[in-house]
Amino acid sequence: MSEKETKMCSKTAIQDLPDEMLEQILLFLNLDDRRSALQVCHRWSTLKPFDWSTVQLVVDFARNTGQEANYHRTLLASSRQYRHLVFYFGYDSEKYDLLVDILRHFCRKVETLKLIPNNFVPVKLALFADIAALCSNLRHLHIDACNFDYSRGELEFHPMDKLEELYLENNLLSLIPSMKDITPNITRLHMQISYYSEEARLFLRYFSSQLVELEIWFLSEDYFLTVCEMQFPRLEKLNFYCVDLEILPGASEAEVELIDLFFHQLPLLKEVTLRCNLDDRVIQNLCRSCVNIQFLCLSLDYFLQDSFRAICELKNLQHLRIEEAAVNVPSDSYIPTKSLQKLSLYSTRIIHQDKFNTFVQCAFPSLAVMEMLHLTSRTNEGRFFELHGTICSKIPSLQRLVLSEPAANIILGPFLEFCATHAPEELRFKCWNILDVFPEEELPESQRIQVRKLILDAPLISPSVLQKLIRSMPGLRWLELAMADYCSPEVIRSLKEQFPRCYVVARRKVLIEEPL
Repeated sequence: MSEKETKMCSKTAIQDLPDEMLEQILLFLNLDDRRSALQVCHRWSTLKPFDWSTVQLVVDFARNTGQEANYHRTLLASSRQYRHLVFYFGYDSEKYDLLVDILRHFCRKVETLKLIPNNFVPVKLALFADIAALCSNLRHLHIDACNFDYSRGELEFHPMDKLEELYLENNLLSLIPSMKDITPNITRLHMQISYYSEEARLFLRYFSSQLVELEIWFLSEDYFLTVCEMQFPRLEKLNFYCVDLEILPGASEAEVELIDLFFHQLPLLKEVTLRCNLDDRVIQNLCRSCVNIQFLCLSLDYFLQDSFRAICELKNLQHLRIEEAAVNVPSDSYIPTKSLQKLSLYSTRIIHQDKFNTFVQCAFPSLAVMEMLHLTSRTNEGRFFELHGTICSKIPSLQRLVLSEPAANIILGPFLEFCATHAPEELRFKCWNILDVFPEEELPESQRIQVRKLILDAPLISPSVLQKLIRSMPGLRWLELAMADYCSPEVIRSLKEQFPRCYVVARRKVLIEEPL
């Protein structure tokens, strides 16, 4: 046999792949699997997916885990260059001192820092001064739920010139009036406004001209209108959250005009999340003013026909998410938008389901991903497939279908009929259990479905029903299971033997719905 023929007959192993291709494959692993793969060989340990600068180090002082001695022995002696740190902590002053020691050990390389204390822990203001002094390369700072204990004496706060992203609460601004001088170059700001304050208003107005991302949690309707009086000419991403407030469902003409002017001066806006019950007129004017929107998330009581007509005019919109709303779509007088790739419905109530189905088919002809999350109640399990089957049947462009009903018990037969109708390449499904009413019967050909990738989280499904489900998918090549009682090593080994052409893996947590 010639050398050329020998090469053709030999099988390509993973070690034969170049580093660049191997890195792309390993990037699909979650953190736990990366830790295991790190031990395979020296070559793998030097690849980019195992670079410790990309790993987030989480240090938990909030619970009595007894890890303090380990932290002293390992973290303070570690030579790994962690760049992303998260600290959970409570009242214990000794742990607080250890926190500062760990921060000092990694401070030269730290780019991201999150401080997450127990509720209303009186964090020393001196900690913020230490952060400003130590972390000269910090780019992202997140301070969550901090009730700062004001320290006696003068504290020096060094400017953090490289800081780009800041998450803070209103009370920190009242304790440090010169906060704008400490963070002069931020472009992404996340704020929790727990009460109206002049410091928060001045701080926000000072940075309004340079912000490209703004996120605010409002607890005051007055402050919402105050923010709408400001101008943000560079803003590309906007998130407004109004907790338990009815923001302008019956707004006056002057208030609607004020909000319209606010959106009108945001020509660069690409991502918008509005979790506040805005007037339908505001939604329409938002779509007509900010024509470059690519992602739009709206949470309100009613999503009406005119709002859908306005959304169809967004020629760059790629992802639409609707939450908590009663949805009523138009049956005519709308222009289809070919740009929309993903539609997410979260706890929505569909009015006129047949009309909604027709609208989705016609208005979004390029729809590739459909997410239907928490659309049923615990006591109304029977409506699950009636509702979903009506909503999204016969979408020819559909590639991924996501169904998440954690409290529902699903019947296998209707489930397979439902999947056969849609035939997406990828199916992500979460429920409480899948029941087989006719366990002895063979599956009819009509219930064979062409799913290639299945991600399943059903804690109570039996191994026999799981096997029957997999046999209904002759083209299945990837099966990902959330670890539960049925995910024993014996069951996984049996599945691999029965379905050798399918990659089978069990994980502690599988990704059903993508994080927003």
